[in-house]
Amino acid sequence: MAGQLKTRVAVFFVAGELESWKATIGFLLAWDEEWKAYVLVTASLGHCSSGS
Repeated sequence: MAGQLKTRVAVFFVAGELESWKATIGFLLAWDEEWKAYVLVTASLGHCSSGS
């Protein structure tokens, strides 16, 4: 019975860790997308100003 409880607790902690990892990865991916957009905008603005 105690072994079952330990397994459940372990699964609970692993699931919690996975959720926080998913949240972190999701945040990083969102940040990465924003960074790409920022770079694209900056590059296009720089290109336009240097072209004119």
